[in-house]
Amino acid sequence: SKTTFNTVFKKDSFSDFKFKVDEAMWNALLLRAQKEKITYLEVTQTVNSKNGVDKYATLKKNLKDKYGIIVNSIAAFDRRLSPELIYAQVQDLLTMPANDSIVGVNLVANEDLHPALQFKDAYSLLAERRKTTHPQLHSTIHAGEKGDVYNVRNALVMGAQRIGHGVLLKDDLLSLEYVRLNKIPIEVNIISNLILEVSSSIEAHPFLYYHRLGIPISLSTDDEGIFQSSLSKECELIVKNTDIYYSELKEMILNSIRNSFAIESEKQQLLKKLEDDLSTFEKNYKNI
Repeated sequence: SKTTFNTVFKKDSFSDFKFKVDEAMWNALLLRAQKEKITYLEVTQTVNSKNGVDKYATLKKNLKDKYGIIVNSIAAFDRRLSPELIYAQVQDLLTMPANDSIVGVNLVANEDLHPALQFKDAYSLLAERRKTTHPQLHSTIHAGEKGDVYNVRNALVMGAQRIGHGVLLKDDLLSLEYVRLNKIPIEVNIISNLILEVSSSIEAHPFLYYHRLGIPISLSTDDEGIFQSSLSKECELIVKNTDIYYSELKEMILNSIRNSFAIESEKQQLLKKLEDDLSTFEKNYKNI
């Protein structure tokens, strides 16, 4: 399974690949992931050319070798910055050659005060280069958590291939139908949404409604360090408080890999292992 962590590092954490400075942080993160039986992570963090693409690739290799978990990077763009600065950051990112360790971009932070549409030029540049030099730079945007009900629609107009949160999408029926027809993935963050009062209760949260419409939903932890969440806790919460079937939960877990930005060869490898693990689980629990 997969989860996305919004870990934005304030310093160059790639200066020493023996994890001299950040060893405790990486170790804690990856040990938690191992305990959760997670095989794939997308870590949203600052990415810039001064680190060099080889350092991100080396980080990925070292973590895979040490923990057995594939860790890809998502370049974070903080919407609290000016559109001009974000555009410059995108330009900087695009100076780095295409690679399979930096697999996407994400627009993060408060969408209520900083709606995504003001960054349309930066995302247009990304969409253009995705067709040519950087096909691996997929795009996701945090939208539908706070603010204007049309934020998800605007994120889609900007070329977002995956939506983070999407709770308010339920109130924009035209966009909801577009998402359903085009199978746009949505990362669901139940615990975060409850704590921040994005949704009043688990019963009121639209994730199961979306799933039953045919939208590819996957579970995420948003920021497990802040919200003390985990995929196990997310699953336990929805099983105890909704009428979700095992088959539906299983589909959401499989979607976590299907909806990922991993390259196709990694995705197929991860799906095969996940399907084998689920098959073993089902043999041990025949009454599910």
